[in-house]
Amino acid sequence: MTAALCALADEPAELIKLRQQFHDRLKQEMQPWLTRYVGELEKLEKTLATSGRLEEALVVKQERLKSNTVDAAAEKKETANPRQAAELQKVMEGTYWIVFDPQDEKRETMRDVYEFRANGIFVNFFHTKKQYKWVASAASRIKVEHELGTFDIKVDWNSGKGEVGYSFQEQRNSLVLVNRPASK
Repeated sequence: MTAALCALADEPAELIKLRQQFHDRLKQEMQPWLTRYVGELEKLEKTLATSGRLEEALVVKQERLKSNTVDAAAEKKETANPRQAAELQKVMEGTYWIVFDPQDEKRETMRDVYEFRANGIFVNFFHTKKQYKWVASAASRIKVEHELGTFDIKVDWNSGKGEVGYSFQEQRNSLVLVNRPASK
């Protein structure tokens, strides 16, 4: 298959699941190293501050604060904090979200995978695999127009989690962000 055809092909759900497992394991393995790094940054910050090198201590402090999460240390990507619908629309483009039953605390069984494409195209992979329209309706809300009714999705971009409710059924599901595309 040529590179152009591969770029057009949808990613298989198995690839998305495998990628999520890889990132979860990476975060788990990185945690001891991150804790040590942050501890060393704290020591350096104190040493610089006590020796009167306050500007340098402030730079080290900023690095320490940025590195307080595994995501920041592993990916070093800027985290957006959408304050309005247009900002959420932009950061959601190109993202994949795994859907779980909220009772599945270990997240062992995926219910679906959602993709938010550019130009307001939404795809749910496990069910219809059709394309639907989506739009950010607020800083943390998305509406998806589905053939059965409207999805109301609430997302917390910073935590990478969300919740989806359906107008056509009682069931609610939890969402977990799989990827954060590079800043545009």
